[in-house]
Amino acid sequence: MTACARETDLDKFSQMVTSFYLDTEPDGFDAFHELEQAFSRGSEKWHAIQSVRKILESDSEPEDIEF
Repeated sequence: MTACARETDLDKFSQMVTSFYLDTEPDGFDAFHELEQAFSRGSEKWHAIQSVRKILESDSEPEDIEF
């Protein structure tokens, strides 16, 4: 979390958010919620978190299985 707060490059920040989410998701940790609480709603970093969330959560949608 400290590294995310210090990062000024939004592309690198988004990569860090992605890594944080992927590393903690198997343990049931809600990384997005924690990050959203750490950054002001409407800030550039908050919007970056929302973008990563949208991408990763759409990728995790169950696919239709044909029988």
